Amino acid sequence: MKTYEQGSLEVKEAIANAVFAILKEKPIEAIKVGEVSEKAYVGRTTFYRYYGMKSGLEEALYFALRRGWEKLGIEEKSPNCDEPFFLYLYTIRDRILLLQKNHLENLVDRLVLSVYGPKEDDENYYFRYIGAGMWIGAVHAMMAHDFQDSPKQIRFQMMLSFAKMAQENQNKKAS
Repeated sequence: MKTYEQGSLEVKEAIANAVFAILKEKPIEAIKVGEVSEKAYVGRTTFYRYYGMKSGLEEALYFALRRGWEKLGIEEKSPNCDEPFFLYLYTIRDRILLLQKNHLENLVDRLVLSVYGPKEDDENYYFRYIGAGMWIGAVHAMMAHDFQDSPKQIRFQMMLSFAKMAQENQNKKAS
């Protein structure tokens, strides 16, 4: 038997997936709560219960991104988080590019910050923001190239970039 919470997550997911489906056809400003509700097979009041006003459409999109990551069950502070997160971003690249097309990259940035940014009472506050910033930059580079490079190629380019930065830093210290 499902708990109320499990059912709520499924309903929120259905709504979020409906918003993504409609976003393929029209810009977010043109999406109506009624059509989202109809596509998700829920009442309008259910949409409003979970996402508030029409401005909740963006929140629904973010929920879908975050929920997809959470379903993988990866511990975010683990050093083994990078590869699964990278692959997750690559598997949802169509959604990410759709968000980019609709000028909603901030939702992808928010996802990266939720995974790599500082957590409550985090003593590595600056380090976590710097790491999140590098990931945001990498994701924006992937978007700029429409995810045409394979995950392996992108990882290789990232490693080359880090090596180049380290070498430049070493050269500055030497001069």
